[in-house]
Amino acid sequence: MRYTMILIVLSGGLLAGCTPFLEDLNANLKSVNANLKNVNTGLRGGAGSPSTTLADSDADVCDPVAFKAGFEDQYVANWNHTVIDREGFYRYLSQQRPNAAAARHNYDLYRGKRLSSKGIGRQMEYGVEFNNKGRILNYCQSNSYMKGERAGIQAAGRDLKVLADQEIEMARL
Repeated sequence: MRYTMILIVLSGGLLAGCTPFLEDLNANLKSVNANLKNVNTGLRGGAGSPSTTLADSDADVCDPVAFKAGFEDQYVANWNHTVIDREGFYRYLSQQRPNAAAARHNYDLYRGKRLSSKGIGRQMEYGVEFNNKGRILNYCQSNSYMKGERAGIQAAGRDLKVLADQEIEMARL
């Protein structure tokens, strides 16, 4: 499912076309960069929290700490996976076609946008645990973590679309 969502986001970005005015592009890039700084600060445990806020947590989430862990784990994993792929793709294109301004622009768009993955990857901590009768011991925590994962995937998809919308369409390859 994660790969399907990433493909949908990337396809939308590629079809979005180029921004006609460089001023709009510059303003949008500044906005995305500010958003990424807020997200990275929040994920590192700083004063802020991800700009896609954890306020999206439903009232039925019984463990907000587990929800936040799931959100952060999936947000960072999806974000970094896509950014690394797009950065590598456009780096390759810029090396193959040094005069392609769109490839250089798109490479610069993704370069340096990886988020810190320090402290993420808590699937084992919040995974479902059963007793010897087959009953779930940690339903609240595991369910909250999974809801956080879903929210993180959705938030990363929205934020990645904003970034992908800033790509300049490449002429036929």
